[in-house]
Amino acid sequence: MDPRKKADWRKYLLIFLVTALLFGAGVVLGTMFASKKVSTLTALQDDLRTNTLDIETQFAIAEQDPCTFVNTSTLADQLYEIGTKLDYLESMLGKDDEYVLRLKKYYSILEVREWLFERKVREECTVKKDLILYFYSREESACPTCEEQGFILSYLRKKYDTTLRIYSFDKDIDSEAIKLLVRQYRITAAPGIVINGAPLLGFQTTDEIEALLNTGPPAQNERLTSAAE
Repeated sequence: MDPRKKADWRKYLLIFLVTALLFGAGVVLGTMFASKKVSTLTALQDDLRTNTLDIETQFAIAEQDPCTFVNTSTLADQLYEIGTKLDYLESMLGKDDEYVLRLKKYYSILEVREWLFERKVREECTVKKDLILYFYSREESACPTCEEQGFILSYLRKKYDTTLRIYSFDKDIDSEAIKLLVRQYRITAAPGIVINGAPLLGFQTTDEIEALLNTGPPAQNERLTSAAE
């Protein structure tokens, strides 16, 4: 046999073995990562179900004596944490995933309940707190400014941590409670914002929203008080 042909045969065999080894390693790693992803998603789904049930129970307790919970933000923080996890689940499974939509529907109902609870606290316990309802669309073509509006509201939530509550709703979700709010405040398009009961349609800047808050910075409150006088 020609030595050169023998060398070529060995070279091709070596290339084949290396390729097969890399392919096999890729399959194994891919299976491991897929299994880990499924395990993570399953754990997250179970966690979301448990947390939502826990919050539902807390609401039932808090509503018996709302003024006791004036100086705590535990419920709101827990609800926000669930919303963050739901956003992650949505990014992994997709906006139109059936399971994500079911969880989002239930989460929205919890948000409505917390909003009603906070309104009760404001009325019965004379607490100064701003409440914002934010209606968006998950279809980017129907609301190209919704993502930016969401960033602004997230910024304001952190800025006014103890005096501002923001509740975000997919206006097109299959929930009669959300549909009722949409009709009540005449939210015909997204983004739509309701600040302390006053509806606003279209994109709102940070300054425009802050100007309507009752619990803004001291300087702002002084300007609003002077204007009212």
